[in-house]
Amino acid sequence: MFRGFNKKAKSRLLNGIIIFVSVTFAVSLLYTGFHFGQRQPVEGEGGAIATVNGHSISRIDFENVYRNTLLSEREKGVVVSLDMYGPIRAAVLDQLVNHVLLVDAAQKEKIRVPSKDIRAKLEEQKKQFASDKEFRDALMRAGLTTGQLTAAIREQLTLQALIDKVKAGATVSDEAVAAEYKKRNNKEPKGPEFEAAEGALRQELLAEAQNKALDDWFRKLKESADIRIHDDQISAIMSLQKGETDKAIEIFEKAIKEDAENAELYMGLASAYTRKGDIDSAIRNYEQAVKFAPDDPYTHFYLGDAYRKAGRTEDAVRELKKASELAYTDVLIHFRLQSIFRAMGRADDARVEQQKIQETQKVLQRMNSPSGEPKR
Repeated sequence: MFRGFNKKAKSRLLNGIIIFVSVTFAVSLLYTGFHFGQRQPVEGEGGAIATVNGHSISRIDFENVYRNTLLSEREKGVVVSLDMYGPIRAAVLDQLVNHVLLVDAAQKEKIRVPSKDIRAKLEEQKKQFASDKEFRDALMRAGLTTGQLTAAIREQLTLQALIDKVKAGATVSDEAVAAEYKKRNNKEPKGPEFEAAEGALRQELLAEAQNKALDDWFRKLKESADIRIHDDQISAIMSLQKGETDKAIEIFEKAIKEDAENAELYMGLASAYTRKGDIDSAIRNYEQAVKFAPDDPYTHFYLGDAYRKAGRTEDAVRELKKASELAYTDVLIHFRLQSIFRAMGRADDARVEQQKIQETQKVLQRMNSPSGEPKR
């Protein structure tokens, strides 16, 4: 299941926001519709999906970025299953919230990027093409104008300048370098050997200090912000990700009252009950998810796994086999099914999944092979 942006990648989060938002916004044409600084939520059917320090993120803009994110995942060959939609929505909105926080901070810091730097970056982009015509054609295919690309570059450079300013406050003392050298090498920090290693070690420690300074700065920025999410599904998922299981259940149940045939909501609620250890409630909600999304293999997969945990073996096998039948070329689910069948002691069913994995891999190889023949 898509879990959002993991802890290991946290130190690279803000740089990722710059690339993610600038590029995705540009491709989505959001520079013509997303106006930072808008102080009131958009009225009408779309409304605001979130407000950040009074600045609204419109639901229309969010849906554009979300659709482009899904498209990007699928182009990379990722099978986006029903249980992934909600967490991806939450991750996308979290990135957009972070983006608004950064732009707001850059404005408050009065960060300005010289026009010559923007022009130079634009020229770098142009030089990737053989001619101006190819460059203009590429923009046209992306649905962009030069002005929109320039706006994206200006924002990218502005946010990078803000991050560089925060990182510049980090320092590493001589004592810290010496202590780390002694810790790693179990010897005193002196002599030619220490002098040879000192420079690289200082740069390594400085990079760590800069990332920590950036993380600490952004954490405080976000903690002090007034962030309001106006989407029950996303609010519930964010609560679940923070370990607030009871709160997530309450929000999911509220959302279901307003949208009683949404399989994604039942999947989310079932996941929350599973985390709480209430397998019977999880089963009831997975059954509802199957009812409203009967052709999705993952509704059957999770229902079958819940039945297995409840000791309802016959029901579990029925649903797991149905998931396998619907999975087609989704290799991942076949691997998971194989593992579960093995754990259940059903060797014959596990072998069936192994055969499907091999057949699917051959199909995918033919699809990806220029000659149409599987690779040897």
